[in-house]
Amino acid sequence: MAVLEPDRQELADWRSYATGPLVIGPVDAPVTLTVFSDFQCLFCARFAHSLQRLRNTRGVSIRIVYRNAPNVKLHPAARVAAMHAVCAAEQGMFERMHDVLFANPDAVAVGRWPWIRGASGIRDAAQFDACLRDAATAAVVRNDSLDAARLRLVGTPTLIVNQWRVRAGNPPDSILERLIDSAKTGARQQ
Repeated sequence: MAVLEPDRQELADWRSYATGPLVIGPVDAPVTLTVFSDFQCLFCARFAHSLQRLRNTRGVSIRIVYRNAPNVKLHPAARVAAMHAVCAAEQGMFERMHDVLFANPDAVAVGRWPWIRGASGIRDAAQFDACLRDAATAAVVRNDSLDAARLRLVGTPTLIVNQWRVRAGNPPDSILERLIDSAKTGARQQ
């Protein structure tokens, strides 16, 4: 049986996309997964489950940088969800907010934001509300969207593994693991 390889493109400027406040994993991990995603996208939710499995098995080897690419025409609550993620990161709760948003699509769709904040463990409601009103929070989401446009994304999720942009929307775990292993080997050789 032939081993499927993902369609991928090398990005010389990949590090410019691997930044932002929404990070899961160690700063010094040899492999960075940059994920452009939308909290109301069903494919992104499925991909989030794949990433959870990778977080469980590859923990210290990977760092996940989450970038927001909300498609507000299809997903009207996606921008507000993205802002919630940014404000959760400010309190050190991004990972939990990420998981709650993807696990509860109906709550996101109907705007059960107080419940989502509570389920995410947000401790300082006043700080969180101030963050949601802050123009800097909207700027983070806007800058992520501008980077997505610069990459000419046609959909979410879009994944960059170190320097490799993967063209498959939601590759199987086996392909993700091979990409991570390849990137890890490449990082050691640099």
